[in-house]
Amino acid sequence: MPLPTDQNGDGKISNMTIVSHIDDDLLFMNPDIRDAIRAGMEHSTVYITAGDAGRNDAYWHGREAGAKAAYAEMAGASDWIEETVTLAGGGANFQITTAYLASQPQVRLYFLRVPDGGGGDGFAAQGDESLQKLWRGDIDTVGSTDGQNTYSRLDLLRVIEALISHHGAGRVMMQDHETEYMSQDHSDHVHASLFAGTAASLAT
Repeated sequence: MPLPTDQNGDGKISNMTIVSHIDDDLLFMNPDIRDAIRAGMEHSTVYITAGDAGRNDAYWHGREAGAKAAYAEMAGASDWIEETVTLAGGGANFQITTAYLASQPQVRLYFLRVPDGGGGDGFAAQGDESLQKLWRGDIDTVGSTDGQNTYSRLDLLRVIEALISHHGAGRVMMQDHETEYMSQDHSDHVHASLFAGTAASLAT
């Protein structure tokens, strides 16, 4: 299925949140997300990692269900539709799971499902892969936890760039990768933000 057409089309600013783990948006970027949704603005959230913590599929599926429940609470609706969209990366197509509210299709979540990197070294269950290693060039690729995709550094940048450009995001919220505090932050937070910031600079 191709990437869905922008559903808003009313001249309001399109918002996008790009975070590492499922719940980073809720912990660090609310009430901005809630306020945008309740104002009827388009809001998309991109979760770069599965937040799996080296655990099994049931764990990260449960976290995704939790994200849907939280957004349903903010939007006042829970009529989720899940689908798979195709995105172009650096030189290949990628199958991305996404979910949107049927009654409010301007509210959408994307799950890229890159392995949780823990402290940066990754987890044995996911081949010790991490965003940190991918960003630094310590590994050439990471595989998504659902087995659907393998991303190079460029692929992941291009996929995020494609999402930003498609939604025409006038405001992109991300985690810290610029201040003195980043050295004390979770590796996934920092490196997801580096990917997001670089992709945003490429987006048109």
